[in-house]
Amino acid sequence: MQRASETVTAAGDQRPSGQTGTPRPRWLVNLLAVGILILLTLAYFFWQVRHAQDAFSQNVRRHAGMLAGVIRLNARSTLLARKAIEETIEIFLSDTARFIDYLDTVKPFTGDELQAYRLETGLAGIRIVRPGGKFTEAPAGWLPQGASLEVGRRRLRHIESRALYYLVQPRTASPGVVVVGYAARRIEQLRAETGLPRLLAELSRLPGIRYVGVEAAPAGRSSDQDVFDVDLVERDGERYAQARLRMDDGRVLVIRGEAVHFFKRRRQLWMEFFVFSALIALSGALVSWILYRYQGAYLERVRRLENRLAREREDAALGRASATIAHEIRNPLNAVSMGLQRLQMEAHELSPDHRGLIDNLLQAVSRTDGIVRDLKRYAQPLQPQRGEVRPAELVKDIVAPYGQTCRKAGIRLDFRSDFEGNAALDAQLVSQAVENLVKNAVEAQPDDGFIDIRLYRERGEVVIGVENGGFTLAPERLERLLEPYFTTKVNGSGLGLAMVTRIARAHGGRVIIRSPREGVLRVEVRLPAGANSGRLQTTGGVHHGGKP
Repeated sequence: MQRASETVTAAGDQRPSGQTGTPRPRWLVNLLAVGILILLTLAYFFWQVRHAQDAFSQNVRRHAGMLAGVIRLNARSTLLARKAIEETIEIFLSDTARFIDYLDTVKPFTGDELQAYRLETGLAGIRIVRPGGKFTEAPAGWLPQGASLEVGRRRLRHIESRALYYLVQPRTASPGVVVVGYAARRIEQLRAETGLPRLLAELSRLPGIRYVGVEAAPAGRSSDQDVFDVDLVERDGERYAQARLRMDDGRVLVIRGEAVHFFKRRRQLWMEFFVFSALIALSGALVSWILYRYQGAYLERVRRLENRLAREREDAALGRASATIAHEIRNPLNAVSMGLQRLQMEAHELSPDHRGLIDNLLQAVSRTDGIVRDLKRYAQPLQPQRGEVRPAELVKDIVAPYGQTCRKAGIRLDFRSDFEGNAALDAQLVSQAVENLVKNAVEAQPDDGFIDIRLYRERGEVVIGVENGGFTLAPERLERLLEPYFTTKVNGSGLGLAMVTRIARAHGGRVIIRSPREGVLRVEVRLPAGANSGRLQTTGGVHHGGKP
């Protein structure tokens, strides 16, 4: 089955089809302002993140400089201590060698005597080289083969693999040299304890320091570039800051410090930005929605006021025209009607055909007079005389006379009231509106059809709903049924539903017309219930006519 179309049109709220939406600059400007505010917030948070990063980098540079200073100072101290120790060893070994040379000149040493003297002085070894290359030493083989015995400018020599210092001293009284050695294990241990690797290892254990090391200088760096930029590294789950500084020997000191707090702070800043931006966006959307609704309601009121003024001008013009037409037409109609009636009464010689023609003319004059009366009634201004009315009884009295007509035509007429209170309405005008609705439904209803009439109260309004079958109009033309002079009936004036609409407006109400399903028309008249409306209750209905 084809889906039934549904069109809802409220009286006083009709819009021309295809009308484009009115620009709403207020809420658009508000959205633009919100967007600019979010951009400013983004710029501020970018500045905050950049400021935090610069402050953190500056702090890393400062600490890196301090560590570099400590390392440089330690390196210099280690170098000076080594030089001082070596000078002391050199002086000691030189004096010892000269004394050995003196003793050997007085009386040459034997091997055992030289060993005893070595043990007494704590030397690592002694070798006395005499003319002809002969030598006496203790202990045997303490000096590695290939060790240089030449007397140079630097007399103290160091064999790192043997942890040995030795000094070659020329003899004074005879050709040859005296070689004395000193064990450097303690010195090597001291050097290891105070050296750079040990210092770097100790510095790496400091809180906040992950790694301190010395690496080769990267290619492309100028020799006068002392401090490199701090790099913030976040990879493989590791987060640290890395600073690189050039050492005196050309190598680069690499320091990696903990950066968890910085990254946490940066993530917190971004989270604050997103939360703050979301709040701004939600606030802006809410304000824009309020402005949109307010402006839409304002424009709707303006449109309704314009439509009302246009209708009032149209009704005023129609009223003047209708009064003129009624005055000019009703007099000739009365004359024609009186003449036809006289012919009907006095012309006895007329044939039955002529009398039937006169009857038809009288009916046409009567219909024309009814149209003029309807036009005049529609054009007259409506001033409801409100009073206490029981809508259920009023509708029931209007529906009852149509019961016999519906039964004869096989139309099911059903009235049900769910409202038994009072309302401040004009009884005569409301009766006219209800009669127009019922009459329109009966005339539009085919045989074996139905008419359902419901009365109820909803949201402070008394609702009279009339639903009937036999609706064949295209859905897009549905709203035209409320326009004056629009009719689908051969003998209709097109003022029935238009008059209902005027009566509803005069009471401050509205008319809604729609097609709830295919082939069915529903018209609802919604009138203000007023301050003295009664309570809502369910009562029995009235049923007339053919099929239940």
